Amino acid sequence: MNFIDEVEKFTHKCWKSIFMEIHEAVVFIDSAATECLHWHTGDQGYLVLKTAGALSVHELATYNLRNVKDINDGKAVIISTSAYADFYEYIIKMIMEQNTFKSYTIITTVHYRTMNYDNSISNKEIKNYTKMKEDLQSSINSKNPMQNVSIDIIYIPIFISLLTRSLFTTPPFANLMPPIHIPEPNKIKETELYINHFVSSLESLFHHLDITEDIYSIGKCSDYIAETLKNLPAAIKRRSKLNGASGSRISLILIDRTLDLCAATSHDTSSVLSRMLCILPHLPNHTNDIAVNMNPIVCGSMIDAPFTEIPGCLATTDKSLIDILISKKQQAVLVTANHLLQNILTSKGSPKSKISTRVSVHSLEKQMYKFQDKNEIYSTLESSKQLQIIWAIVQSLKSDKNTQIELLLSIEKLVSQNVAVSRDSSSVLTQLSNIIKTRHDRKLDTENLLALLIYVYALAGTEIHFSPAQEQLLEESLSMAVYEDIKVFNESTDITNGVYQQILLLLGVTDDESAKEISIKTAKHFITMLHDIAKKREGLRNYVSLVSDPHPSEMVQYISILEQLVKDIINPKRPKIHDLHAKSMHSSISFNLFSKSKIEHHPANNPWILIYVVGGITPEESRKVQEIISTYKTNCSITLAGSRLLNPSDIVNEILLMGIKN
Repeated sequence: MNFIDEVEKFTHKCWKSIFMEIHEAVVFIDSAATECLHWHTGDQGYLVLKTAGALSVHELATYNLRNVKDINDGKAVIISTSAYADFYEYIIKMIMEQNTFKSYTIITTVHYRTMNYDNSISNKEIKNYTKMKEDLQSSINSKNPMQNVSIDIIYIPIFISLLTRSLFTTPPFANLMPPIHIPEPNKIKETELYINHFVSSLESLFHHLDITEDIYSIGKCSDYIAETLKNLPAAIKRRSKLNGASGSRISLILIDRTLDLCAATSHDTSSVLSRMLCILPHLPNHTNDIAVNMNPIVCGSMIDAPFTEIPGCLATTDKSLIDILISKKQQAVLVTANHLLQNILTSKGSPKSKISTRVSVHSLEKQMYKFQDKNEIYSTLESSKQLQIIWAIVQSLKSDKNTQIELLLSIEKLVSQNVAVSRDSSSVLTQLSNIIKTRHDRKLDTENLLALLIYVYALAGTEIHFSPAQEQLLEESLSMAVYEDIKVFNESTDITNGVYQQILLLLGVTDDESAKEISIKTAKHFITMLHDIAKKREGLRNYVSLVSDPHPSEMVQYISILEQLVKDIINPKRPKIHDLHAKSMHSSISFNLFSKSKIEHHPANNPWILIYVVGGITPEESRKVQEIISTYKTNCSITLAGSRLLNPSDIVNEILLMGIKN
């Protein structure tokens, strides 16, 4: 069995079922489902829905539903990833304000046993969405008592975006991040619901694959997910059915992102895709793709034509192109891009450029401008996706932000060396305090430096302790930085999409005294969170340290938990991994009935290992893992997955900024 092929068949089957429901229907689809479709179709989601017979397609978002008035009044299809039953009632009420559809079909990615209701209900009411359907029907009838409007609810578990043959993400769970500390009661319930939905989705995948899983986990959140999957009634039934059969087995390894926030906040962007995610903005309402401004190369040829500006992006059905952006070095990516460009130009009779011995970003950019010629408009349209990817490469590698990234990376390397060698006597916080004070001279913003601080504390862990005097100096520097930023943001008319700026503006601080008070409070919050981040690996045995052992002739290097774990798993010597908790139906140790000896189960015993990072994964981590796998001879196939693709800002936003309060 080729497992990635089977995963692809699973997603294809799900979407095929949806396409069968949307013929001659008005479609409302939410952003998470849209992102899954985006990667499944290679950026052709809207066209595929229209080809399947959709009369029109609308975004399923509360901020715009009241403005959607469709000329069609037959069938409405709602595609949603929400696990809240009352949400469906709310959105149908909003849709009905402007429309009079004769029937509604709700396609939900949430199994009826996972759907959340405000009040406790019986199993009979839960089954097949009985209670949910009754409530929706009642709501519709109260709005239009004279009209017989039918409603149907269908479960289809779309949740996967397959980026390459060895990496996928799960957009409906993009915000599933292990908490740094124990959350508030209402947040705990929300997280549990999120996890139950995720576990149910995994069960749907494993059921389709007709496979039995051995479950392993590292981290408290992953332990909880593993335990939930282990005890899920549907999963127990599936395993019981397959027990003793000759079917395939999979090793599922769940790992908390928060155990290693260094990888997620590092500016080590040897992977070109990692650099793109640091430099270019996200495609609106997407977590795994970027927006590519195509105006410079298409506006010249379309200057006389009215058009709507739509950004380019990376999603493509050619998975090898994304794999190149992840795994190849920068020069190899440039050579590949140049080769693609030459093929596009020569296919339409343009003279083939002489391939230089060293392709550069500037030589690629120069060739891209040839598509401004009106005579090249058909080449542009036919090769649109390849051109979008090539232009994304050019934009990211020639951006002025590269100087910031290189500076931050050099600081990271110095920090790693300082922390590893000097240990508790390290003066790194004093140095960082000075960098914060002089950030404008270095063209660095506060968000960059918050990511750097997360990196430092995550790297230090509980092995290294910073002096109270240094931390006090750091807190004062952060307080002053926040105070200065509040003043700048309040006076500025340029409001960006940056979460840091928006949060400080939403605090509504206008007077100087309040600004100082909020700044002190915010700095204390940052320091508290950094302390909590440093404690996340407390209690681990194998992976408590993220730095290589100091050596006189070598620089100290940061080694991610993911790298260490993969090395240990595929190591022929099979070292004991104490931190890897087995949560399978069988014990991690069984007994041979004939020899009475213990047989320890190991993830590499199975032909397929799926490592899922709860909270997200970086392309750079994927690149390094691919390198490790290529150096070992292993009979098992390893697939990486995560909640989403991450860049340093995502971690700052999710971990540090969300807790800022007035």
